[in-house]
Amino acid sequence: MLCGLDGDPPFYELCLFGLRSDIRGYQAGRYRDRLMYAVQSEYRKTLGQRWGVVLFAGAGEVAKNWDSFSADNILPAGGTGIRFNLSKTRRINMRADIAYGKNGWSWNFSLGEAF
Repeated sequence: MLCGLDGDPPFYELCLFGLRSDIRGYQAGRYRDRLMYAVQSEYRKTLGQRWGVVLFAGAGEVAKNWDSFSADNILPAGGTGIRFNLSKTRRINMRADIAYGKNGWSWNFSLGEAF
């Protein structure tokens, strides 16, 4: 995921880390700025017809300008989760994930996959 803004945007339009399909493990809005990148990978394993588990990891960064990106500011995260398929004919997963990032643990409960 990439995000970039030019000009003088209001704070609520800044790139928000941890909000959409970027990185689980961070409170949305804690890290925000004009530029952002995030990469994430997930391994999914089904267990029978209805249950599944996932392992995921990712990293990203926010910065004011291109020169501000630095290996010292990378925000890593990783975690695991369980899935329950709500439908016998379609893949509609209810998910519960727990993740660990730079600031500690977070959890997420949602309908549908993260990406």
